Amino acid sequence: MINRLLTFLILVLTTSLCRGQFSNFGDVPIEINAEGGTKFEGGVAVAENNVVIQYGAATIYSDYAEYNPETRDLLLRGNVRIYRDKYIFVGERAVYNLETKKLHAADFRGEFFPFLFSANTVSTLSANTFETWDATFTTSDSSKPDYYLKAKTVRIYSKDHLVLSNVTVYIGKTPILWLPYLFQSLNREQGFSINPGNYSNWGTFVLAEYHFPIGEDARGTLHLDPYSRRGVGMGFDTKFSFGKDEKSWGNFHSYYIDDSQPNINYSGISRLPIDRNRYRVGFQNRLYITDDIYTNIDVNKLSDPYITQDFNPREFQLNPQPTNYLSITKWDNDYTVTGLARAQVNSFFAATERLPEFSLDIKRQPLFRTPLFYESETSIGKLVQNFGTVSGTLTTLTPPPDFSSTRLDTFHQILFPQVYGGWFSFIPQAGLRGTYYSNSLNGTGDTAGGIFRAVVNAGFDASFKVSREYSGVESRQWGLDGLRHVFQPYTDLSYAYSSKSPKDIMQYDGFSNTTQLPIFDFPQFNGIDSISTWTVWQIGMRNIFQTRRDGETQNWLEFDSYFNVNIHEPYTVGTSYENETVSEVFDKMHWYPLPWLSISFDSIIPVFDRGFTELNTDVAFTVTKDWRLNVGQMFINNNPYFPDSNLITFGTYVRMNENWGFRISERYEAAEDILESQRYELFRDLSSWIASLGMVVINNNGGARQYAVVLTFTLKDAPAATLPFNFRP
Repeated sequence: MINRLLTFLILVLTTSLCRGQFSNFGDVPIEINAEGGTKFEGGVAVAENNVVIQYGAATIYSDYAEYNPETRDLLLRGNVRIYRDKYIFVGERAVYNLETKKLHAADFRGEFFPFLFSANTVSTLSANTFETWDATFTTSDSSKPDYYLKAKTVRIYSKDHLVLSNVTVYIGKTPILWLPYLFQSLNREQGFSINPGNYSNWGTFVLAEYHFPIGEDARGTLHLDPYSRRGVGMGFDTKFSFGKDEKSWGNFHSYYIDDSQPNINYSGISRLPIDRNRYRVGFQNRLYITDDIYTNIDVNKLSDPYITQDFNPREFQLNPQPTNYLSITKWDNDYTVTGLARAQVNSFFAATERLPEFSLDIKRQPLFRTPLFYESETSIGKLVQNFGTVSGTLTTLTPPPDFSSTRLDTFHQILFPQVYGGWFSFIPQAGLRGTYYSNSLNGTGDTAGGIFRAVVNAGFDASFKVSREYSGVESRQWGLDGLRHVFQPYTDLSYAYSSKSPKDIMQYDGFSNTTQLPIFDFPQFNGIDSISTWTVWQIGMRNIFQTRRDGETQNWLEFDSYFNVNIHEPYTVGTSYENETVSEVFDKMHWYPLPWLSISFDSIIPVFDRGFTELNTDVAFTVTKDWRLNVGQMFINNNPYFPDSNLITFGTYVRMNENWGFRISERYEAAEDILESQRYELFRDLSSWIASLGMVVINNNGGARQYAVVLTFTLKDAPAATLPFNFRP
């Protein structure tokens, strides 16, 4: 860029500037600027000293140039640089035809992302196809690349692929591999990845993948994973997109292994015996029929409930029991219509089947031209509750009997949002719900006839904000440049009356116990079948402290505190804090005092003796530019649904020097005095590559201890490039 600017200034200021302009094919002018002047010799234009040639999208620099208007050829010598579209060529000698864009060059260098190349000679076969001889390719921009490929001939098909013949792979100056032929896509989705290691559950393993394009908008991946303890796993995955703006997409994945030891179990939880032929097949798809009508498909067939846990533990943590459904949705700014079919494909998992269910959701909107707002939800469907042989993490050999019913549910609510005095927001609401079940329970668990339940709800939301600015508050130490305090008290009162007890209703969409306060407002409360009579009043206050940072307003400290007054709360019946008038106090605090420090602290504290305690803390601290530290704690005590726990997490990364780094991650369960997991990684920067050696130790309470050692190599300059191999975790 500096060279270009200097050249431009010289061309403008020098008195010896000469400029030639020639007409050409398609009436695109050719401009030749040179410090040494332009002259004609035998019909050929000759330019010397800082020559700049502009023709359409091509810009060419050289020390010397000859242009023949008859043949459109440019002869270039000395510091030749050709910029065309996204391509760059740098060399000493070249012949370039402006009309055909054919290039013949010697001692040239260039770039085709993500690769840099140099070659003795380069020739253009067509507008976007090049051939080189005695060429080297690398992704390292160092003058002495730590790895490169040397090929006798290379054909470059721009934006598509390379074809290399007689290839030698060098690490430094040492040849390590020879290949007679190599095809390398310039598509980021193509290449090999190999991940070797040792893991207690698998033994010594190599996870090998080959990524390749199937079409313009489709990618495929082949898996071949040998495990010394389990056998060889194989799979095929594909991702594709299509349709208008490529909004429609699909994913297919499959995996099979003849598991020589299928009943290895390090989890500490008992399992059902399973067969050695293990597999998983899945397909997810979203198809836009029109801009506002689309379908969703999610189908997952597993050979057993543990296949994902054993061979894809990361996915298991996110989705331990994959679902199976098909839906079609009509979306509008005012409403959404959905048809949903859900089936129990894997009999060992519990599932609520919907065969099918249709719903209409009318979004909150003004009611005619009144100040009232209206919203509603209506659904009808046949529901079947199937209990699998494995429910959650508990093994059940004799599951409870299944039940089914046709359910029609409709909910309607009116709201009257108002702002009084320009500052006080008050939103009263009232609603009515009616639900019919073709089958019910008689209180003893036996099936009875149809039942109708009516629900009436009412309540209000109220809040206001006040703020004050302290422009004189400044502290470089605490990252303050002015301070604004925003104070927002809020309250929510919810009343509901149900004509039937949940004990009389089959539970398909039931109440889920968590450590958080339930949302007692409709339609947010979605446990349709567990609706009971309640009166709950929530009171809270929110404090936000804001400051200026980098020209923007940033939340420096956020603090939210709230609790429920349980006038009548039905979901604590049978627990240690049944009939507790005041719930625990919930506090959420997030503090960002400085760019290198952030602290989060969430707490749940009982007001009286009854109740439970939960504390969650996370501190992220950059001690120095080379040392980062993360410390966290998750503590829970006396909760009726979750076991006591005091989990402490610790992580740090230390950059020891320009080439070496070290990372530690640990989790310690203080309540059981168990170091649950340990991860140690040593990193070595190899200029173009980063090598890491990692060890993981997992100690499941009640299960066997697991060990893993993994060696990885990551191509730093272009992590997506894989020529010829890419080692990654």
